[in-house]
Amino acid sequence: MVLSKGVVPQLVKEITSTDDFYRLGKELALQSGLAHKGDVVVMVSGALVPSGTTNTASVHVL
Repeated sequence: MVLSKGVVPQLVKEITSTDDFYRLGKELALQSGLAHKGDVVVMVSGALVPSGTTNTASVHVL
């Protein structure tokens, strides 16, 4: 991902739900100054374990 223009990965502690993932991602984007209110962001996540989990990509307006 670091080779893609405009992609800034963020490592966070364990997240227990997709709602937490989206909330925290939006907060980090705004607090870091990487994005501003009204910007469009793409949030991507994936899990190695447990088996059967789903990778996601979603588009959000801050």
